[in-house]
Amino acid sequence: MARKLVISPERDVDTFANWIKPTRPTNEDLVTVAATATSSRNATESIVKQRLQGSPVTPGSVFEARVKAQTHVFRIVSVEFDTPPEGAVVGVVNDSTEVDIILPTIAPGLDQPVNGGMDKLVGEICQFITDSFRHVDAYTRLNIPNTKAVLITGVSGSGKKALAKTCSRRVGLRMFPLSLARTLADKEIMESDRAAALSHIRTVFDRALQAAPSAVVIQDMDVIAKDRGVDSQLQSTAISILRKEMERARQGRDVFVFGISRNRSKLPEIFNRQDLFQHEFNISIPVKAQRQDILDAYLKSEPKEKAPESGANSLRAAQMSSGYVAKDLRNLCRSALLHSKRQQSTKVSKDPVQQMADQLAQTCISSGLRLNGSVIHWSDMSYALESSKPSQQAEFDSYVHLRRWSDFGGYSLLKKRVHQAVHWPITNPETFKRMGVKPPMGLLLYGPPGCGKTMLVQALASESNMNFIPIKGPEIFSKYLGETEATLRRLFAMAQQIAPCILFFDEMDSIGAKRGWGGGDGDSAGSGNGVNERVLSTLLNEMDGVEERTGVVVIGCTNQPRAIDDALLRPGRLDQLIYLGYPTLQDRREIIETIGRTIPLPQDADVRARLARATVGFSPADLDALFREAAIMSLRKDIASSRVDIAEIEAVIQKMSPSVQTRVDKTVVLSSSTISTPDEDVQDVLVPDLYKEFQQDR
Repeated sequence: MARKLVISPERDVDTFANWIKPTRPTNEDLVTVAATATSSRNATESIVKQRLQGSPVTPGSVFEARVKAQTHVFRIVSVEFDTPPEGAVVGVVNDSTEVDIILPTIAPGLDQPVNGGMDKLVGEICQFITDSFRHVDAYTRLNIPNTKAVLITGVSGSGKKALAKTCSRRVGLRMFPLSLARTLADKEIMESDRAAALSHIRTVFDRALQAAPSAVVIQDMDVIAKDRGVDSQLQSTAISILRKEMERARQGRDVFVFGISRNRSKLPEIFNRQDLFQHEFNISIPVKAQRQDILDAYLKSEPKEKAPESGANSLRAAQMSSGYVAKDLRNLCRSALLHSKRQQSTKVSKDPVQQMADQLAQTCISSGLRLNGSVIHWSDMSYALESSKPSQQAEFDSYVHLRRWSDFGGYSLLKKRVHQAVHWPITNPETFKRMGVKPPMGLLLYGPPGCGKTMLVQALASESNMNFIPIKGPEIFSKYLGETEATLRRLFAMAQQIAPCILFFDEMDSIGAKRGWGGGDGDSAGSGNGVNERVLSTLLNEMDGVEERTGVVVIGCTNQPRAIDDALLRPGRLDQLIYLGYPTLQDRREIIETIGRTIPLPQDADVRARLARATVGFSPADLDALFREAAIMSLRKDIASSRVDIAEIEAVIQKMSPSVQTRVDKTVVLSSSTISTPDEDVQDVLVPDLYKEFQQDR
């Protein structure tokens, strides 16, 4: 049985600090305030004890308990026993178990999410707080409203709450968090007594006025935004109460108000007035140097003499984590730490129950990272980078098949050109500045079906350190007026936030078709052309409009390049037009070698060279289907077969030749090869008339 249980709040540490610690009294007796705090502590401990009654507990495990009409998460710090148990450290809570709540100590720069390069922003806010407290007379003489409130904006996870906490602690203010989401989301209380639920807002401001100098942090202001589905009457009541309480705090002494929101423009108009929030401070998505500062702060407890490569690891991770905000980087470090501990645990054999208890105690991470002597190697960080994506990219499906350049056989010169066009502007921007030219901002890959255009882009995204957003042209259209254009604008805005980024439009001709292309008589055709023209206009403006697009590369793929509007193909939008046609003799040799790494083809080099010459006009997709069908034929003859015979391959070639021959007959053959000259290295190049005419027009 457990004699004593020590627990700690997993979140809302400041809330529990206000509950179980006496505030600074003004008009109340000190003994009364201390007694109130003691009563709150005892009530919380009693609730936790009832929640865990009869349950097994172990250090490091977490559980939920409902305290003061809100669900909170606690972590078990330690368990004490009357008699030390044998084996796993697992106890059971009973009536005699003592429960003690402690507040976790906060290590600056480690337990709190940090955002590198924010020292200047912290200094500006702290100076603003100090001036609003100390120079009230100056504000009055200059007729400047002393609102004593600021609005902090930024994307989710960028560190808005951490910034407010940092500024409050640096100035010496007692924090009182107020979560509007929790206040307005409890339906049980709202249905029974709405006024009692909203009175929580007044209670927080009352406690802040009693404990001055203090700060009220209004979290989750986005729940009362214009486009949120909150009851209008409830929303107006909450806004009215907030406005009155902020006015009361302004008239009081040494009480500052922080507002937390993702976007100020979506808040009700009243919060855009200067007498409520005089200043707005925006937290931008961190750049490379800032991301390295954040990673160094999270990993700085790692012994330098034990892991001298930690600085290099943070630099490499910062280069590969564009678009990550502070929360994403914290989760990245957590994932790397967990992977490191899993790798260590597999090397040590012990009792399974004891091993589980040790993992619970060591790998459960609360608000910060506890390395405990563990070393994070680059393999751990690489694993974390592969399994995580920026939170700003979660709105759109960005899954991409992991490909390598080695998986894409042939086309060596073309792969080099695409790599240079996309990577050079990111890795060597000074080169373009020195030459006084702008780097290419877009590519169009065009060519016959089955030649690997999409696979080439997948390999480019997998091998690069850039974020990747794939967009299927037909799926972007919506039946609702204006929604397709809004989706396009949101895509480009998100790509700009997580730059450097690749925006990949598959089937580009479906979204960037020529104005009037395929039009006909009738209302339906005219309506369709109107939608296409509006979407095309939005796409043109986003690619090269009034606002400059930096760090975003647009790549399009199409089989019908003549269907794409000429405005998209001009320099500044899709700068480079790259033809990906049927493979040459050398390309087919390399493709066969690549396929041979997975399918057991004949190892004879002369046989493979003869196969390359016998497959004129075959696309990479045709070659893959050829050898796959030959392998299946071999299995049909002998299920135990482990090699594809040349006879099956030749049979499939004869089967596929009529359809391929039709394609070759309709194709301009610039140079042909024959099977009779196996030693002759002839580069046959097949260019269909459609693409040859397009190249001549360009």
